Parts: sequence; C-alpha cells; structure tokens
Amino acid sequence: MVRDHYRKRLTDPAAILRLLSGQVSLGKLIASLLGALRPSAPPSSLAQDIASGIANYPGDVTFLIAERDRTGKAFLATWDKTDPRIQMCPDATHAYVEPHAREWLEEQLVEALRGD
Repeated sequence: MVRDHYRKRLTDPAAILRLLSGQVSLGKLIASLLGALRPSAPPSSLAQDIASGIANYPGDVTFLIAERDRTGKAFLATWDKTDPRIQMCPDATHAYVEPHAREWLEEQLVEALRGD
C-alpha cells in the first residue's frame, strides 16, 4: 500500500512542488520511505481472527469495498480477491461521497436488508 502511494506521489506535480518548496518534512518522508522498503509483514492475528469469525458466521456476508479506499485496499491485500462475496464500487472513495458511489452503496444496503 505504501509503495503504491509513493509511486503515485512521485508522478504528481503538486506533490513534487510541495517537496521542492520545503512544505514536506524530509525526516518524516525518509522514515516513511525506509518503512516502505521493509518487507511486508504477514497478515496480523487480528486479520486471522476476523477471517475465522467470518468463516464461522452462519449468515450471509458481503464485503462492500470502495475501489479507491486505502482501507479497502489493505483488506484486499490480506483477503482472497476472488472471494465472490466481495462487491467493489468502481472509482469510489472511503466515504462513498461520489454520486454514483452513494447510489451504489444504497442499492447494496437495500438488497442486503431485503435478503436478495
């Protein structure tokens, strides 16, 4: 996730301008970059506990993921991306503030409440 974030930042002219103009803390930047170079840690026991709990849950489960949400991306990094219970809202951010995303989320929630 961090590596992907910095790849995008390095191609963003506004981010480069902030760096060159001194608006970015070099100490924090270097610490973050060093952290991105470290190998990724295995999924936490919390992720394993969640997976176990969901596996033991007798009801239906659907994962609603906003495509541009970092939390959703972090979830997908530790979950089987081919899981048919995953529903992805294209080009949506964390809060589903985009008009198409709000409509999509509402449809998903109404469908779940109906039990369709």
